[in-house]
Amino acid sequence: MDLHDYAGKSPNALERIKGRIIGEGGKARRMIEELSGASISIYGHTVGFIGNYKEVKLATDAIVLLAKGSMHKTVYNMLQYARRRDKLAKMRLWEDSYEDKVTPSES
Repeated sequence: MDLHDYAGKSPNALERIKGRIIGEGGKARRMIEELSGASISIYGHTVGFIGNYKEVKLATDAIVLLAKGSMHKTVYNMLQYARRRDKLAKMRLWEDSYEDKVTPSES
């Protein structure tokens, strides 16, 4: 992802956006990595992601929100909501497959 898309040509704006993504002592970056599951690398004016499609999509959405100026709390809440939704979907899938195995279908 190229941060010039959000900062324009201003080097000060680029540094500000990179600072928002990294956070104080790397806290914001670490939180995004933990909540999304993707690894994030910030170098120069680019941000790189490593992970599966869902993880990278979630991390990308978080970075875009921060680059556009959203508050960190808003981004963290979005990530936590997505994580909770995925966890519930996995539990529902597991319960459905468990019920299929336990209750034989009557024909």
